[in-house]
Amino acid sequence: MADATPKTVLLPNDDGFASLEYWNNMTAYERAMKLLNETETTSFLGYHILPGGAFDSATVATLNGQTVDTCLSKAVMDSYPDSTVLDVGVEVRDPDVFIKARASEAKVVEADIPVCEGIVHILDAPLLLCDTEMEFTDEETTVVEAAVTKVAEMLEKYEEGMAPAPAPMEDEAVMPMEAVAEEPEA
Repeated sequence: MADATPKTVLLPNDDGFASLEYWNNMTAYERAMKLLNETETTSFLGYHILPGGAFDSATVATLNGQTVDTCLSKAVMDSYPDSTVLDVGVEVRDPDVFIKARASEAKVVEADIPVCEGIVHILDAPLLLCDTEMEFTDEETTVVEAAVTKVAEMLEKYEEGMAPAPAPMEDEAVMPMEAVAEEPEA
């Protein structure tokens, strides 16, 4: 059963994705393959979802200067309760609100879009956990790897629950279609 707790989704707009240098340097095929990598995509999305509730813009503004759990940080909270590497911060520069990731920040350009299980805020850029010039400490690497592994396990369990069990095989032999000769009519 899916978690129905209200969530806040931080959704980058198209211009935000277009601003990523590495994204622009990819072919359309490479972009498609990157998005089709379920663990990577789910990890990216997990870094853009705040599981602590549906925070409207007024609530987000009260979080100024604080860090907030993401779905990625929540996934490994039991094992790494003190780690903040997967959290995001909130900074209000009146009248604008910025979400600060470890390697980037994004401005909220549209807020308070209600959805069935929470609320969406549109960002002008994706939140990046790292960039080409940053390195994780050994401890941070361990936390990030654990989070990605946890996401992969969750996806696997989800897929197992969604796929129907294979039908039991009958005791009769199955022949390929080409091998079956039509019997002449009597």
